[in-house]
Amino acid sequence: MKKYLFLPVFALISTFSQAQILVAGIDVNKQDTIKVVEVLIERGAIRRSVDVFLDFGQKDNSGYRTIGIKDDDLRIIDPVTNRKMVFKSTAAVINFMEKNNWLHYDTVTMAGGSSWAAYYYFRRNSGK
Repeated sequence: MKKYLFLPVFALISTFSQAQILVAGIDVNKQDTIKVVEVLIERGAIRRSVDVFLDFGQKDNSGYRTIGIKDDDLRIIDPVTNRKMVFKSTAAVINFMEKNNWLHYDTVTMAGGSSWAAYYYFRRNSGK
């Protein structure tokens, strides 16, 4: 009997949970004015995870470090732990964004020495 009760309770709980992409205290999913986001993914030679920075228009492309925006202001924050989310791979980031109703539409990659970086562009999925 318990296993038959577990499935409906789990389904009910999951319908009330809503996905969030928190960056600098802002839920990007709830901002109707944000239509496109830029996700910078960096990987070094010895890292086991990738560094992820999300720009929804809050930074100046001329050099955000010089105008007072810190790296942490561009990080995706886990709403449960209030800590930066750690992604093991680029595919994990893309899956996370698409799960949150963002469609990948373009990529620009850069490689230099032992490091690698790519800008991934996502558009809000209007066909919910």
